[in-house]
Amino acid sequence: MARLHKVDPQTCGGPTRNLLGGVIGRFGGTPNLMRILANSPATLEGYLAFAEALEKGTLSSRLRELLCIFVGAWNGCGHTVRSHTEQALKFGVSPEAAEMARQGDAEDARTRATLDFARALLEKQGCVDDVDLAALRAAGLGDADVVEIAAVTQFTCLATTIHHIAQTEPDQPLAGNDLHH
Repeated sequence: MARLHKVDPQTCGGPTRNLLGGVIGRFGGTPNLMRILANSPATLEGYLAFAEALEKGTLSSRLRELLCIFVGAWNGCGHTVRSHTEQALKFGVSPEAAEMARQGDAEDARTRATLDFARALLEKQGCVDDVDLAALRAAGLGDADVVEIAAVTQFTCLATTIHHIAQTEPDQPLAGNDLHH
């Protein structure tokens, strides 16, 4: 049972109703995370804007999803791991690659360096050193990638934190893109 109220998109009003209406239009439903974030319309609005902005970044959809799987697993959030594994499979990630990401490993050097950097961010609470950055750069990732890896890592941490606080139930599969639920 969820410990935080899930806002009902059919009965809420004002800006919350508009925000959740946009979520329904985009995802084909209302993920539990969005319904919980809707308790604070400002937070939901910021979360959605951040998600949309990250989709326009330098990291591929595939790499972002693998990163989200890893961060979800690191934070012990099965809900996040499940939802991002489902999404990663839609982007052509093999089940084996998704499992490797869950464990912090990857088939290719670029993804492995990304996950290693995310691990360093999480372990060191953002206080990475020159060795961490050099390893990322050696895999061909630049400054924009560094910033986006940090952003996706923290964005996913927000989702896992809300899931842990609320003890959300798993969502039913949704029709559309379900980047972060």
